[in-house]
This record gives sequence, structure tokens and C-alpha cells, in this order.
Amino acid sequence: MNKVEYLILKSALECPENIINVANDYKIPNFEVVRAANSLFQNGYILAEIVNDEENIKENLLSKVQSNEDSLPENFLGKGINNYNEKPLRPIFKAEKPAILTLTQIEASLSRESGLLYYLTPKGGFHWETITHPDWSHFASIIFSNTESEEIDLEEVICPSKQFIEKYLSIDCYVSPVIHVPGTEVWDVLSPWQATYWKTLPRGYRVRFQCVHNNWYIDSDTTPEWIEANNQANEWYWEFRQWYTNPEFE
Repeated sequence: MNKVEYLILKSALECPENIINVANDYKIPNFEVVRAANSLFQNGYILAEIVNDEENIKENLLSKVQSNEDSLPENFLGKGINNYNEKPLRPIFKAEKPAILTLTQIEASLSRESGLLYYLTPKGGFHWETITHPDWSHFASIIFSNTESEEIDLEEVICPSKQFIEKYLSIDCYVSPVIHVPGTEVWDVLSPWQATYWKTLPRGYRVRFQCVHNNWYIDSDTTPEWIEANNQANEWYWEFRQWYTNPEFE
């Protein structure tokens, strides 16, 4: 696997991606992206879904399927928060017409002549794992969702490590744009857990809760103790979230 092939796989780890974004985001010449993508298609590591409306590409390919549709306690919803289960926080990808692209089609996608998303096959995911050695116990899905309320939103956290979630809830005032509302937490276990569209794990602990916007900032009145606590929390959080190794290429 070369660097461009790796970046193509990495870009679609958690959600299908438009291949033109890989070229733009990493400043890679189109001919290199075409060559790398063609190799990945031919080896069965990625597939594509061709769509007609580029503005609705991802909407067409994300089904409104919740991995666990258990109802929540009535007191969880609160004022202005309705139909929670009808709005899954983490949609599940579902391809309708998997396709192996030709060189011509790959080139067209890079010139915006066609709309498509490419995605990893299970074989492609395993190929990515062989050089990144992921620690799936450190993989976490953290999703925010707006509600009808102007003050209260929803958040969902899923991780194989319950300890991570408990720690996250204790420091979210430092590391998250929102803060959970104590007492609104609803826990359950997903077994198995579809962690990504191509990877299923034996178990995932899930907590859903109400949250409010985190409007903190550091100024001249911020105490040294708070700054130190903030630094420690962010160091721990970002170290935990490094769940795989980025390989080095010449």
C-alpha cells in the first residue's frame, strides 16, 4: 500500500467519501489519485455508488436505521424534545448499487462530471487494519443532535470502554462543545455493535443524554487550577482518541 492508497482508505473510515475530496484535502495530483483508486477498486478494497444528484449524495446513501430502537423514559425527552427515536443520531450506511469504477469513471469523478461516493469493503477495512494496528477499545462514536428546544440538545456516546464514557462525562466541560445535563443519562449495551459501516465489534456501551452549550473560555480571570485541569483533561482525551497508528511512507 502506498501513501495515496492509504489516504483514500483513511478518508472513508467512518463514512463514505467523495473521491474528489481526497485530492483536494491532501493536495494530491489527480493522476495519482486515479492510479491509486483504480488499484483499490481492482483489488476489492473499495466500491462506489453512483448517484445523479451531487447535493444529496450522502442523504441518498444514509438510511434512517437506528442500531437499537429501544424507547427512552418519558422524563428523558423534556420540553421541546420530541420523536427522539425517529431521528437516529448515527445513521447506518447502506449502498444500493455497489460498483467497481473504471479508469474513465474515476477520472470523471475528479472533474465533477459524475457524482459518487466510494466506501471500504470489509476486505478494504482489514487491509487498512494491517498497517495501522487499531485498538478498537479506544474507538468512540460521539454524535450531537439538535432538537426543537432552543436550549437543550442531545448527545450520544458509544464505546467498547465504559470507563472512557464515564471519564468523558466527568470532563466534558473541558473537551466538548456541549455539557451533559446530570440525571438525563440513559445507558444501554449494543451487542454486537456496528462501530462503522464495515466493522462490527462484540459490544459497545451507549449513553444518551441531554446537553447544553458549553460557553467557557479562558481569560484573565481564569484560575491556574482551572487551566491545569483543562490541560490535563485535553491531554487525556486526545491520547485516548488516538486509536490507530498512522503509518510512515517514504
